[in-house]
Amino acid sequence: MITPIDFGKLFLNNWFYEKDAAACAAMLPEDSLFVMPEGMEHFLSREGAAAWIQEKLEDKSSRKYVEISTMKSNPCGEDAVAVSYEAGLIPADAGDSTGIRCSMIVRGREEDAKICFFQMSDNTADPRTLTGRVRDLLGPVKTGVMLLECREDAFVMLYANGFFTDKLKYSREEFETMAGHNPFFFVMQGEDKKFARTLKECAAEGRDISIRTVLAGAYGQRMSCQVTGVVREGRQDAGQGRLCLLLFQDVSGYQTIIEQFDSQLHIRQELLKSLPGCSVVLQRSEQETKLIYMSPEASDMFGMNAAALGEELKKDLLYGLEMTDITRKRIEEEFIEARAEDPDCGMFRIERPDGTSLWTELFISSRERGREAGTVYLFYLDRDRQRREMEKQLEATEMISKIRREQAREDVETARKQAEEMVEEAKEKTRKLLESSREELDRRMEVSVRNAEQRETELRKEYKAYKAETTRKLAVMEKALREARLQLREKEKEFEDTLAAREQAFEEKIGALEEKLAQGREEQTQRRQELETGLIRAAQRARMKEKADAVRAASLEELELVPGLAPADAEKVRENMARDYEHMTEIEPDSLSSGIFLIQDAVRNIMLYQSPRCTKRGIGLVMQAGKNYPREVRGDRPRLQSALSSLLDFAVDNTPEEGRIVLTYTSDWPSRGRVNMRFRLRFDARAFSEAELQDPGRVRGNPVREGLLVALEDIRRMGGSLQITEASRESSEITVWVSMAVPERTDPAQENRKKKR
Repeated sequence: MITPIDFGKLFLNNWFYEKDAAACAAMLPEDSLFVMPEGMEHFLSREGAAAWIQEKLEDKSSRKYVEISTMKSNPCGEDAVAVSYEAGLIPADAGDSTGIRCSMIVRGREEDAKICFFQMSDNTADPRTLTGRVRDLLGPVKTGVMLLECREDAFVMLYANGFFTDKLKYSREEFETMAGHNPFFFVMQGEDKKFARTLKECAAEGRDISIRTVLAGAYGQRMSCQVTGVVREGRQDAGQGRLCLLLFQDVSGYQTIIEQFDSQLHIRQELLKSLPGCSVVLQRSEQETKLIYMSPEASDMFGMNAAALGEELKKDLLYGLEMTDITRKRIEEEFIEARAEDPDCGMFRIERPDGTSLWTELFISSRERGREAGTVYLFYLDRDRQRREMEKQLEATEMISKIRREQAREDVETARKQAEEMVEEAKEKTRKLLESSREELDRRMEVSVRNAEQRETELRKEYKAYKAETTRKLAVMEKALREARLQLREKEKEFEDTLAAREQAFEEKIGALEEKLAQGREEQTQRRQELETGLIRAAQRARMKEKADAVRAASLEELELVPGLAPADAEKVRENMARDYEHMTEIEPDSLSSGIFLIQDAVRNIMLYQSPRCTKRGIGLVMQAGKNYPREVRGDRPRLQSALSSLLDFAVDNTPEEGRIVLTYTSDWPSRGRVNMRFRLRFDARAFSEAELQDPGRVRGNPVREGLLVALEDIRRMGGSLQITEASRESSEITVWVSMAVPERTDPAQENRKKKR
């Protein structure tokens, strides 16, 4: 398998070492681009590229070995990888080497790989930091570009191009110092707080940014700017906020350029060409309307040829723009018939003849001045195109950040492998040291045995010489031997006792280690279950959010309200239902909320959501109230409704057509300010047992079982219990007990009687 990095190395060696122009050309597609220090070359055929490469190779005939020092790769598309190298070119005569930096884009994999872009420059000492890459990417942009990181409490500026220092006349050091304390210090006082607040709201909601504001320069000058931008997610695991890419476009220059339009026609056209977007100039009189100038971009923007577009604009200055009659009348009165101070008319959609459309920002300036003929200037800014360009730039910036993370992972993996190799090397050295120690010990033992044998021979000779003396002392020796044997038995007993004590201590240590291992496994299983439960609860919140959106989107006729509900209250009931489901998405797993609510309203709102589904399937859905239940209780209403909603979802999904579902709620008598509420759900289907819901991994991926698991946890969190019974072969019953507080209510009439007394 050959990777894009290895493919790039092969190309460099064919260029500098093998000096094979044909092999280099074979690694290129039909369309390739070369950027060299001396210029840029674009080739549309391999033959042209091969001839040009051959000239380059003949200019530098000596072969040079390519030594790679650093390399990086970056996926930049579905089938393209950007690869960069820093290398040294070492000649065969071992002379001075040359440092180069190469970048290329490789498309395809394995034998289909081709190099469509190749860039080479001299290597420098400047590091390729993230800011440097962003500067290379966004520096040439003529408008103001700023990259921000939006955190919870503040904005941090990551990069800003030279637009701000050039236009606002701040020095680079002054701008960076002041932006470090406040990234928006250059926004005019009075507008800065509004600007920061609007930007923070857009970043928090993840929506596109469009703000009109005024910038203040270093010497008091003012500049009106249109600020647009996009927002992308940051690295949450690293504690980073969202990335915001902002474009600052100077719109104050429109009025200055319009003042110059009264000069010669060719000067006006040059000025119009310098403006961004599309420009149209019309001269109006009572007899006719003449087209003075139209930008080449107008045909692409309106989707028709210039001649036809000019004729339509002569008839209607606002041709092709989707707007109401009131807006059209306002623009004609304020911007065309009169001269408005601010030429910005707002954002409109252009409807093209082919059915497509785009968003444009319209600027109009009318130049009447009491003359017979007046001039009207129309300016269109393609906002869709600007947004796409900003998104591409932000994606490129995010890709650069991803490369750095991948490089860091590769460095960590390399360090890990090196550590493993060092451990293996230490093990090998230890093994060799043990082997040499054993050999030395065997040699010394052999020498000791030989010395012992020699000593034994000498002792035998001495024994024969002193045999008589030995016989005389035999009795004494036997007595000493008996005493020695007694001492040996005592020593053996002590050794056996010590050995038994050590074995017992060793077994106790093994038991402790096994106990710790079992405890660690239980903790690991618990953490895994907590993670699975967290994922399941997140999915449950998303489903509750979908239910809230579905309730608001449904018409009143789709909701079958309970009998006795007035039609005037239908809209209020629907809003209460949506609000209840939104509150269910805000449930905190480890904390309980407390509030006073009506039991009847809480149960009715979740029953109404299921009513359309049951009606379509012919299922009878009934809510019954017991004889004894308090009107109001205090407790965690969203958690109780979430649990009952999940149980109802299970009942509706498993009840066959023409079946019946009955939800009954009742309670015992209140005691000491609390009451035990009982909710009984009977339906025509088989229910799961409580034991089947203990392992979150078994219910993962099944929304119904996930909802039952979350309901079981919520009921337990509220101090309640859940019981699943099989009422008959064709019906099941789920009973929920929850203890809640009964709020104290004071009778106003009783209070008045107490005051009179």
